[in-house]
Parts: sequence; structure tokens; C-alpha cells
Amino acid sequence: MRFITCFTIFVFLVACQTALKKTFPILNISFDLLIPCIVFLILLRSKVETWLSIIAAGIGVNTLSGAPMGVYLITYIWLFMLFKNVKTYFHSPDSFLFVILVSTGVMVEHLIFGAFYMIQSPDKVVSLRAISIAVLQIILAGVTSPFLFVFLKKIFDVSDKLTFQNDQGVLKP
Repeated sequence: MRFITCFTIFVFLVACQTALKKTFPILNISFDLLIPCIVFLILLRSKVETWLSIIAAGIGVNTLSGAPMGVYLITYIWLFMLFKNVKTYFHSPDSFLFVILVSTGVMVEHLIFGAFYMIQSPDKVVSLRAISIAVLQIILAGVTSPFLFVFLKKIFDVSDKLTFQNDQGVLKP
């Protein structure tokens, strides 16, 4: 049930992100909405659930995007490797640490995308436009991540409650 919840959230976020960018071109500065979800999973969920979700999300987004193959999966794995030990310092569910980690995650994603671009590009030059978009996305991630945190927390709380009730035999099929 928990993996199904993660998968459903990932599909919903990818669909929202894709639909909103097509509908509102001003939202081209929006960041990858899966990063807050992945950071949430790393901080507050089990490692097995997180790994399965990261692999599914990475493969799914890689097949849908026009990015070089494997770049999203690599990004999500790096986020897990960077943030897995932060869990010991994350005591309060409404901590400011979540905002910092989501912003850092967006920055890491841009660094990985920049490295892929530098490898593939004949000109090894980074444009000011790319840097300004990255900075805007990091700021946007910092501003919106508390709302995404509350959204994810509520969904996973309901999912856990339903799973627990189902395990106890309260819900009958």
C-alpha cells in the first residue's frame, strides 16, 4: 500500500508539472516537483520504500523526459546518498531543515544536469540565463517546499492509517 501511495504521488506530481508547464509558459522556471517528495521519503520513510520509489521515479521520469538517459535516476540516487544520514538530525516534522534540503536537492540536480551538458556540449560555456533560471528554481523550491511538505505529510498519514487499519482487520474488502 505504501509503495502504491508513492507511485500515485509521483504520477500525480509529474502530470501536474507537465500539464502546468504546457498551460502556463511562465512556469518554465518551476523546479522538479519530485525532489521534495524524494527528500520527504529519505527523511521520514523506510529505506526499502525510498529505494523502490527512487528507482521507479528515476526510470519513469527518464522515459518521459528529453533529458539524457539516466540523468534523473542518477540525480535521485545522489540525493539519497547525500541526505540519508541527515535523518538523525531531523527531529521535528516541521523543521526548517526540509526547506534547506529541498533547495539543496534542486541545486544538486542543476549541477548534475550541468555536468551532463558540459560532457555533451562542444562549447564548455555556462550561460547566465541558465544560472539565473537555476537560482530562481532554488528560491522557488525554498518558498513552496513547506506547502509540499504539509501536502505529503497528510497523504502519507492517511495512507499509513488505512494500511494500519487494514492490517488490524478493521477494513473488510
